[in-house]
Amino acid sequence: MKSTSIRLFFIIVALGRVLIAAEKAPLVSITQKNKEADRAYLTWRKESDPALNSILTSDAIIYLANESQLPFDRLVTKKELQNKVRSVTDAFITKFNPTKDPSFKRRTVERLVAKIIMPEYLLQVDPNVRDKTDKVYNDFVSTLGLYKTTAGPFLNVWALRFLTSESQIVALGIIKKMARGNKHFHKLPLQERQRILRSVSDVVVRRFMTNLIPVRKKFGFGVPPHLSMAIKGRINLFLHEKFII
Repeated sequence: MKSTSIRLFFIIVALGRVLIAAEKAPLVSITQKNKEADRAYLTWRKESDPALNSILTSDAIIYLANESQLPFDRLVTKKELQNKVRSVTDAFITKFNPTKDPSFKRRTVERLVAKIIMPEYLLQVDPNVRDKTDKVYNDFVSTLGLYKTTAGPFLNVWALRFLTSESQIVALGIIKKMARGNKHFHKLPLQERQRILRSVSDVVVRRFMTNLIPVRKKFGFGVPPHLSMAIKGRINLFLHEKFII
């Protein structure tokens, strides 16, 4: 128990260093940041799963990250996402022809594409939720959809892109730091991996709420009670679906 606590302490310290480095990074568009986050995620998957080495070439990683982007400007149904997973998988196989490898399995690619696309469904507005906290999240994201940014997209698009990219970037920063210390996230006990991801969601929520301050001042909308808790709940689901493999 003590050794687990010590490991978690050093992980949190590493997380702080990652965030300081991220603050110094050059600004990029939120759409580009999404693509970069997906490319980083795919690179990590390649490094942690030998079965993906021959499939995920540099060109293949760029292609999958580009083709798997979601519009975020409308509610996408789960069925539409499943269809997108299949279409991206088909297009990938046609373009890169990995079937030449005797060990190739279509299911491997399809599962990988699903891991890029499907978790983002958890951050969209869900009209079927009954939980009060989830309703707070839904109402807030819907409210953001009423305001258009000077760059073009509405604020709900900005928020969803921020949350998906930032969650992956912070999580992968920690995972990379751990790997340098010869500790591999995917080999840790489930409970420890979940604790790390909860720490990531705490950081992402704080960063989102901080970024939201000037946006609120500019557009003049309020923040409902328990919003941080509502956002954290969705991010926890997203991270679990994305990184607990």
